[in-house]
Amino acid sequence: MPGCGEAAARPALRVAYLNSRYPSLSHTFIEREIRALRFRGIEVHPCSVRPPGAHDLLGGRNREAAAETYTLFEGKVRLLRHAALAAARHPWRFLRTQLAAQALAPPGAKARAKHAWYALEAARLARELARRGVRHVHVHMANNGAAVGLLASVFDPALGYSLTIHGSEEFFNIESVRLRQKTAPARFVRCVSEFTRSQVMAWTPTAAWQRYHVVRCGIDLAEFPLAPLASGDELRLLVVARLDPIKGLTVLFEACRLLQDSGVRWRLEVVGDGPMRGEFENAAARAGIAAQVAFTGAVAAERIREHLERAHV
Repeated sequence: MPGCGEAAARPALRVAYLNSRYPSLSHTFIEREIRALRFRGIEVHPCSVRPPGAHDLLGGRNREAAAETYTLFEGKVRLLRHAALAAARHPWRFLRTQLAAQALAPPGAKARAKHAWYALEAARLARELARRGVRHVHVHMANNGAAVGLLASVFDPALGYSLTIHGSEEFFNIESVRLRQKTAPARFVRCVSEFTRSQVMAWTPTAAWQRYHVVRCGIDLAEFPLAPLASGDELRLLVVARLDPIKGLTVLFEACRLLQDSGVRWRLEVVGDGPMRGEFENAAARAGIAAQVAFTGAVAAERIREHLERAHV
């Protein structure tokens, strides 16, 4: 990460980073990863299927990231104009991409319509990356961003495609996510854990397994310090997460209640926001711990350090 030594001088490798929405407040690890790659001398071109929401622009880093990000969908009229140009100049490529999009789509009219739009976005992405001289696109997570990245490589076979699988959402419904179809053609698949790799392997052809690599998510510990815990201190706990069922906050609340029953003095701060906030607040009340739980809401990535410095765990 930046600050950990001198960057090596080397010819720049150009790569596009595509995400379904970038920057995103809940995906600050992608912004950090892009900074780390650039520190290593890699030229990264961030792209996004959709523009960020207002809450995604909290903090200077995310606003800077948004300013340099190429957004594919900025309205149907503009996207259709780009699609018409792509179809006129590359009719066979355009048809091939639409056919591939329909083959990728799960059953159902709604899914097929969405994938027809993904093909339009893919054509726009492929043409823009060719204009920039970028010959590889990497995608985080097997969502619609992966569909667009894969289809862009269909539109332009000279464009390489790869992706990072985090789990566990990709494993909830393998068929609707199209995990097999999105991973098997990739030049490589980065899996964030051995478990993630095993799940991807279980659903894909053995011939593709050699292209699956475990590369864990890391952080600069010097950038994220925790407060020392002295004897007799109130235990200060911190969770930074999107307020979504997959984060399992109700399990954390039960653990905190056990601390309380054991006579441990503690306080929990929840940093983040999302559709489940009201339900999580009610869950803390039902567990009898509402007085010790503070819901701070979403904060800019740069301010997370302040919260960590006050926390013990």
